[in-house]
Amino acid sequence: MLRHKFGIKLYKLCLQGGYTYNLKVYYGKDETGDKNIFGATNTILELSENLLDKGRTIYTDNFYSRVSLTHEFQKRKTHLVGTLCSNRKNNHPEVVKAKLEKYQSMSLQSNTGCTVLKWMDKKDVLTISTKYDNSMAPVRRGGEEIEKLTIILGYNKCKAFIDLSDQLKAYSTSLRKGI
Repeated sequence: MLRHKFGIKLYKLCLQGGYTYNLKVYYGKDETGDKNIFGATNTILELSENLLDKGRTIYTDNFYSRVSLTHEFQKRKTHLVGTLCSNRKNNHPEVVKAKLEKYQSMSLQSNTGCTVLKWMDKKDVLTISTKYDNSMAPVRRGGEEIEKLTIILGYNKCKAFIDLSDQLKAYSTSLRKGI
C-alpha cells in the first residue's frame, strides 16, 4: 500500500519479477465487498480475485495478514504467507508472548493448516502461513552456516519482488506537479 499526501492510497498486487499485476486506487470510503470482513481483507480478495482457486500463494505484510484472511483464502484454495502484528485478534497468545533466544522459534498449527510462528533472529518476527510449517533450511551468513525457517526464506524472496516494483514505480511517477 502506498499513501499519498492527499489521502489517496494505492494498493498493488505484484508478481514475481516486480511486475504489478493488479492495483486499486482508494480515495474514500469503500462500499464494495462483504460488510462483515475487515476492509484490508476485502481489498486483498478483490485484487487477487483472478488468482484464487488455482493453488497459488499470496504473500502479504503485517498490515493485511490476519487469521481471518487465511480462512478466506483456504476456502478459495489459495495459500497465504505473511508477517503478522502481535496485537491482531485471534492470534495464538502462547506464540505471541513466547520469549525466544537467537535462532529459536515457536509455532502452533491449527487443524485447518494455518501456522502461526514466531522466530528470533536479530529481533522477533511473527509470521502466519498456510503453505509452510516450522521446517528449517541451511543458509550462509557471515561465513558460517546457520539454520533458518523456510517460511522466512520464502517470505524474504517474495518481498524482494514488491520492493523491486516500488523501485521501478519511483522512476515513472503518474502524479502531476501543480502549475
